[in-house]
Amino acid sequence: MATFFHRMPAAFMLLAVVFLLSGSGSSLGQEPVEGRFPTADGLKISYTWYEGKNGTNSDTVLLVHNYTSDSSKGPWSTLAKSLQKEGYAVLSFDFRGHGKSADFKVMDRPDEFVKFTFNRYCGKALNAKTIKDLNKAQFSPSYYPYLINDLTGARRFIDGKSDAGQCNGGRIFVVAEQSICPLVMLWITTEYARFACGPVARNDPPEFISAGRDICAAVFLSWSNSIAGAQALTVAQKVSADKEFGSETVLIGDQVRQKVAMAFIYGKEDKGSAAEAALWMSRFGVPVRNKADEILKYTREIAGAEKLSGIKLLDIGEAQKDKDEKVSVVDEKIRDFFVGMRKRDVNGTESKKRNPNNYDPIPVPLDMWGLRLPK
Repeated sequence: MATFFHRMPAAFMLLAVVFLLSGSGSSLGQEPVEGRFPTADGLKISYTWYEGKNGTNSDTVLLVHNYTSDSSKGPWSTLAKSLQKEGYAVLSFDFRGHGKSADFKVMDRPDEFVKFTFNRYCGKALNAKTIKDLNKAQFSPSYYPYLINDLTGARRFIDGKSDAGQCNGGRIFVVAEQSICPLVMLWITTEYARFACGPVARNDPPEFISAGRDICAAVFLSWSNSIAGAQALTVAQKVSADKEFGSETVLIGDQVRQKVAMAFIYGKEDKGSAAEAALWMSRFGVPVRNKADEILKYTREIAGAEKLSGIKLLDIGEAQKDKDEKVSVVDEKIRDFFVGMRKRDVNGTESKKRNPNNYDPIPVPLDMWGLRLPK
């Protein structure tokens, strides 16, 4: 796979995944900033950016809301501010058709959007003159895997902010919830099939290090599956059988299994998420255990969360942190997990130039791994 992409023309060399930088430069403070970042298929996705207070020494956290929800539902902003206070840079966004990414502003280049066959699954007639917005209610289940292009647009945005000195794009942590978790797992695998840093000059070759090596850890809150999610995981399994970008011997699946730390957190009575966590532990060859400081991947059951799931788990069990401050149990577990994995230094790199504007991205070619395109 690495050889294949190396021989492709520059515009297609990227396994596809990231998009034009939206803005740069460091703000004077660390107040959250809202805006829109582009995708390769002509959209502009709504985001909130929390700059890292330690500049390029600020590791980055990507917050990923549930499918059919958005970043305004649940305490996402509370978690973002908590992480920013601890020194992280944080990016939160709304998927296409969700939240603020469902309005007419999302359609940045309709002429580009209608060119891509997979966008027929969005449920709207692909007419550049009439298409104005997107709405998740119209999406076919088959459209779910293609939301990966929003994740990779977010990654390109992070790369740009890293080059602007607002974060370190070489150390990325992810928090995802519920039915979006399978898509995040797919995204992690595809990151190992593309390069981490663009060329220094536009026509130069990229550095032969995979982007997956920048992903330190992922926290999955109340993992849930669906037919669409199962489809994404089938593709992820095929990606895992390919070679890592820049290597002729290392399998992507082995890298994800051995290098990317993962925590599966769920409520005590959430039998479905508990079963999913146990399944993934089995797939990774890890016994189900509860001590985060002992293994790279673990499961955590939260008592008192019988009626809560996903990001709403942060609402329970406030734990005394010091005399003047309380934080939720799950908030603390997320931050403790990130700190522990940072100390292990299994994945992640120091800050370096990412050069996201020196290559032409394309949407992730999921059909290369057998995902059927509409006719």
